[in-house]
Amino acid sequence: TGKLSPPPQDELTDILASASELANTHSATLLAFRHQVHTALPLADFLSLFNATWSFVVRCEVLSHRMIVGLRGVVVGQAKAFLQAFHQARITTSAKLVEDELWNPAEISGELQKIADAIVGSAVGDAPELLVGIGEDTPLDTPPPRSNANANKSKHLRIEDRTYFAVSATAEVLVLLLDYLRVVVNLSMLTTEVMSRVVEFLKAFNSRTCQVVLGA
Repeated sequence: TGKLSPPPQDELTDILASASELANTHSATLLAFRHQVHTALPLADFLSLFNATWSFVVRCEVLSHRMIVGLRGVVVGQAKAFLQAFHQARITTSAKLVEDELWNPAEISGELQKIADAIVGSAVGDAPELLVGIGEDTPLDTPPPRSNANANKSKHLRIEDRTYFAVSATAEVLVLLLDYLRVVVNLSMLTTEVMSRVVEFLKAFNSRTCQVVLGA
């Protein structure tokens, strides 16, 4: 008796699996080559790249009925490298804010109060300010346009039921802190890593502030 040929469906599955693995391998090589470029992208642009790549990986795995490690590992690695570059840039910015601070009370715009409210509210839900719109023209890892910055100004920053005076450095640090929360909401697989960076960011800002104030 002759050897039985595998059913056509099995052959098709094997071909799809091989094609998917090859496509992932070539894509992983291309992404690895552009590692430094990708880790320096604005948050909205990186999220667009990450989501498109992740969707491609998942669809290939569904078609081939198996996990494809190569591209998955590269894009996750780049997400972690992006986070580190993102974090280092904000550490550097916060240090300069403290060095340049004049320590005079700043006016609190309605926009800044909204940012503070979003940060406080993130303990129980995701504010609209935390959702990054993929493909929008305005980069969302920077402060939004200040067209209404002069509206509803106050001398105090309200945090829940208490009010505080705030200097310019504190106001800008709140904007930077909102960026970290955007990463948590839009790149949830890095939540643990982001939260450790938030603690480091706040510790660095507080330490630098103490050094400058006590040194003065």
